[in-house]
Amino acid sequence: MKYHHILYIATLSLVLGTVMPLFASAHVESASTFVTSERNEMASTSFSARARFASTTARFQERARYMRDEARNEVNSARKSINNGMLGERQNNRRNEMVNEMRNKFLERAQSRIDREVERRVKMLERFESRVENIHLPDKDKSALQMAMQEQIQNLRNLKNTVAGNVGTTTLRSAIQSVKKSYRIFALVVPKGAITASADRVNQIVSQMRIFSTKLEERINSASGDKTTLMSTLADFNKKIEDAKESAQSAISEVNAISPSNGDQAIFLSNRKALRDARTKLFSARRDLMEARKDAGEIVKGLFLMSSGMHATVSASSSASAE
Repeated sequence: MKYHHILYIATLSLVLGTVMPLFASAHVESASTFVTSERNEMASTSFSARARFASTTARFQERARYMRDEARNEVNSARKSINNGMLGERQNNRRNEMVNEMRNKFLERAQSRIDREVERRVKMLERFESRVENIHLPDKDKSALQMAMQEQIQNLRNLKNTVAGNVGTTTLRSAIQSVKKSYRIFALVVPKGAITASADRVNQIVSQMRIFSTKLEERINSASGDKTTLMSTLADFNKKIEDAKESAQSAISEVNAISPSNGDQAIFLSNRKALRDARTKLFSARRDLMEARKDAGEIVKGLFLMSSGMHATVSASSSASAE
């Protein structure tokens, strides 16, 4: 019994002495492995954390740089806008000053030109109006011509008073259009008055030549000798002055029929043709008067020769009788 107990104890000791070191060794090895793995895991975890932190830091830095650049761009843009705004305002002010200066100069030149044109036309119309007063025309035609000139003079004076005020470009533009429109009437009234006055002058000369023709005829009839040539020349003289009168009357009729065109091209062309025809007829009338004057000179010369011949004959007869 005692032997068995000793054997049990020996066996247990042997077992414990053999197994326990092995277990302890295994346990120590397992603990070391655990520590190493834990350390490796911690190291890997620390690397991941550091990597994530670094990545996050890089993103924050990138975002910070982006925000900084964006803020810098906004500041530069604002600064540029301020500078451009100040410079643009100065440029706008300078441009407005130049525009106003040019506008004022234009208004001054335009007003001065309108004043000159109005004064020139008013003086010309007044001069023709005084001539019309002495023209020998029917009262109806004379009154119509005078009224047209007076109306035109009044319109021009009203226009001058309007422009003389402190007007703007719109009013001045309207005034310029009125000047152009009045010029159409002016260009019609003035030639009409000039042609009428010239035709009246032709009629006055014709009246004087008729009286002179009567005196020439009396002298021819009282003269002795061959009167055939003188009578033929006198007939041509009378024909020329009658042709001149007819041409002058036709010219007056031509200009009395014309009226303002008011922008109508057909009426404008008709008026221009009538004025040209009237001038042509006046030229023909003056030419006839010049030819009639030559005829009158030939008649006077012939009468003088006939008178000289008669005196020579009388003197010769008186001398023969005295001898």
